[in-house]
Amino acid sequence: MLPLIISTVLFTTSLGSHHWTVTNYNTNKTCIILDLDEITITVKFTGKNGTVETDNATINSTVNVTGDCSSSYGNRTAQKLQVEFLPSGNYTPGSLNKPWKMRFIFGTSEKSSAFMLLNYSLQTAPFPGMNSSQFYHFTKAISDVDFQARETDAFRCSTTDLPLSNNSMIEIKNVRAIAFAQLDKPEFEKQQIYEQCQLDSRTSDIVPIVVGACLVGLVVIVLVAYLIGRARAKRQGYASV
Repeated sequence: MLPLIISTVLFTTSLGSHHWTVTNYNTNKTCIILDLDEITITVKFTGKNGTVETDNATINSTVNVTGDCSSSYGNRTAQKLQVEFLPSGNYTPGSLNKPWKMRFIFGTSEKSSAFMLLNYSLQTAPFPGMNSSQFYHFTKAISDVDFQARETDAFRCSTTDLPLSNNSMIEIKNVRAIAFAQLDKPEFEKQQIYEQCQLDSRTSDIVPIVVGACLVGLVVIVLVAYLIGRARAKRQGYASV
C-alpha cells in the first residue's frame, strides 16, 4: 500500500495574525485550520546564574508548518499540526536562527465532540541566558482543556490558555479552529458555525442579565419620578383650593 501523502499550506493574513492549515493532497481536502490573532508563550528555565528565569515570547516569523490528516495518538485516531517558528522575546531576540516547535494533536470523542485538542507541546531551542545548550521540552500540564466542537462546528475563543509543564504557558488570542474537516478550500466556509469556549459563553450569558437589570432599574427610576411628580401635583391642587 502506498503511503498517504500529506501536505500543509501556510497563510499569514496580516501582521501579528496566523493562518495554519493541513491539507490531504490525496483528496485535496483540508482537515485542519488554526487561525489566531496573537500568541504569547511564557517559558520558565534555569538561567546562567542558576535562578529560574522567565521568557515571554511571541512568534517573530513562521519557518515551517507540517501536519497529518491521518494519524493516531495512543489507540485513537488523530490529526496533527506542527509549527516551527522563530521567537521574539526578552531573552529570545528576533534574530535568533534556531526555531522553536509547537505541536497540536486533535482527536475525536466517542461521546459528543467532533474534535478536541488531545495534546500539545512546545520545544524551545537554546537561547542566550539559558544555563544549558539543550532543547527544552514543555508538555501539556492539565488533563482537559476547553478546546473542542461538535459535529461539523468549529471552535472559537477570545482567550485560550494552554498550560505547560514547569509553570509555563501558551496563551492564544482570538483563536478559530477546526479539525477532522473535509473542506474544499484551506479556509473557513462563510456559513461556518462556531462553538464558543466556556469563558466567552459565560460572558455572553452575563451581558443580557446586566442589560435586563439596567432596564429594570430605569423603569423603577421613571416610576418613582412619576409618583413623586403626581404627589406634588396633588399637593399643589389642594393648596390652590
